[in-house]
Amino acid sequence: MKHTSINLSIRLTMIFFLVFAPFLTHAQEKAELAIHITDCRDSVKFNFLPEIRVVKNGIEFDTIVPRFTHDQVLKDLEFGVYTLIYRSLFSKEERVIVEITENKKYTATICTNYLDYSKETYIPIIDQLKEKDAYSIIIQSRGCFHSTEETITIKRMEANYTITWGTQTKTLSSDDIESIRHFEMELNYMSSFGCTSTDTYLIKYNETIKQINDGSCQWNGNDYLQKQLFGEQ
Repeated sequence: MKHTSINLSIRLTMIFFLVFAPFLTHAQEKAELAIHITDCRDSVKFNFLPEIRVVKNGIEFDTIVPRFTHDQVLKDLEFGVYTLIYRSLFSKEERVIVEITENKKYTATICTNYLDYSKETYIPIIDQLKEKDAYSIIIQSRGCFHSTEETITIKRMEANYTITWGTQTKTLSSDDIESIRHFEMELNYMSSFGCTSTDTYLIKYNETIKQINDGSCQWNGNDYLQKQLFGEQ
C-alpha cells in the first residue's frame, strides 16, 4: 500500500512537471538587451561615454554609466519601446530605439562618433570653392612627447578637385569629397581641452583664418581622413 502511494506521488509530480514546466520556463525567460558602445570608425578603439539614459515607453527607466566599459546588458525586460539616449563626441544628443516584442536577446550599437550630416546647416568650404580657388588646413599636434605640423591644400580646377597632403597629391573622387565634407562638419564641433595632447587646426580661406582646437583625445579627425583618402600610412 505504501509502495502504491509513493508511485502515485511520483506520477502526480511528473504530470505536474509536464503540464506546468513550459509555463514556468516561459515565466523565467525575459528579454535582454546587449548594448555595444564603440567608435564606428574603429571597432577596437576605447572611447569614454559618461552615461546612457534608458527611456521605456516615454518614461525614464534606467541610467547606465559605462565610462570605458564597452559592453552593457539590460536584463529581465518587459515588452515595450526602449530609447537609449547619449551624447556623441560632438556633444549632440543622439538616440537609438529598440522595440522589444519577444522574450529573446536583442542587440544595439551606440556609435560615439555618430553625426547626422543630412541635418547639418554648415556649408563646407570645399563646396564654396570657385574656379581656381583653394584653401588650406594647417594641423599642429602638441603633446608631452611629440610636436608635429602638416598642411593640407585643396584646390578646384574646373570640375576637378585636388588635394595635397604633405608630399602626397591626388585628384579627389566623389567619395573623397564626401569624406572631406564630413570632416569639416565634424571639425566644427571641436572646441575641447583636457587631454595631454591637443590638435590645432588653422583653416585658411581667402583672407580669413579660423582656429579650432581638439583636446578630446578621441576624435582624431585628421588621422581618419588621411586613411580614407590615402589608405593606411
